[in-house]
Amino acid sequence: MENYIAYQKCISKTEEFILLGKLNEALEYYLKLGETYSFMFPRDSYMGLQLAAYLEDKKNFDFFVSLAARSGCFESFLKSNLHIKRYIKNYGWNEKEFAKSNDIYINNINHDLKKELTVDFKYDRKSMLRYKYIPLYKQHLFKKWELETKKITEKLAVNIISYGFPSYKIIGTDDIKLFKGSLTSDMAIIILAHDPERIEEMDQSLFFEVKKGNLPIRGYAFLRDVIAFKRIKRNNIQGNTYDTYKYGSLSKWTTYDNIEYVNQNRETIGLLPLEKEEKRVIMNNNYLKMKKYSLFPKMNKENPFFHFLTEELF
Repeated sequence: MENYIAYQKCISKTEEFILLGKLNEALEYYLKLGETYSFMFPRDSYMGLQLAAYLEDKKNFDFFVSLAARSGCFESFLKSNLHIKRYIKNYGWNEKEFAKSNDIYINNINHDLKKELTVDFKYDRKSMLRYKYIPLYKQHLFKKWELETKKITEKLAVNIISYGFPSYKIIGTDDIKLFKGSLTSDMAIIILAHDPERIEEMDQSLFFEVKKGNLPIRGYAFLRDVIAFKRIKRNNIQGNTYDTYKYGSLSKWTTYDNIEYVNQNRETIGLLPLEKEEKRVIMNNNYLKMKKYSLFPKMNKENPFFHFLTEELF
């Protein structure tokens, strides 16, 4: 069976290479992963495509176009990237290859499960907003929302047993209108975050879903830390392993007293240490600033910026 903990460790190695400016080495790692694993997460195929575009590697650019389409990347999203846009201007874009690979993606995902989850997600979100913005019945609406969430997460738990965790690999990328055209597949993660007791109850099965590549590792780290956040916030009984942030996924790394412990845990599931994670965020933010504010963006050849998608939650 493919092990996506090992996959994530390779991804972190490629990201270190990018931070060090070793772009050819990073591209080699992405190629190896794309050739070895039956499924590559959209953000990773997107990063491989960025690198191939920046390095003007025509052979591998076409390989990652196909891989990105099969993993659920939107064509419009890919073409909006600064590196990819520049490459297309100079060398073109293989429309037929993208369409062919995108058909494979569409045929591989569970559309019925995605529809069902979308309905539950919208209902959960509507109930949450009602509780937050109607102060007159706040307590009553909160209790009602909690009960409704429990029912939804109970159904979600059953579906996970039947189909696997419904994220990128199972139901594909979220509707482009639902999350502003980014590369997310977060509906099930967000719903579960509203029920920390369910996360705790399912912790072992969720970790198994991570290993199979059904649940993104960053999503799992977020869910695992949600339990600690809820316990600390509500001053619940202390004294078990869920009382401490395990992966440091909820706030700036400088706020943690136990950085060594958190980094050790991150290493076990293949995530970068928090200090290097911050460097990813800085490079990502520099890319976004350049894209937003520069009419004629020019990359520094010695220190190029890349879009890591760290603005997304997981």
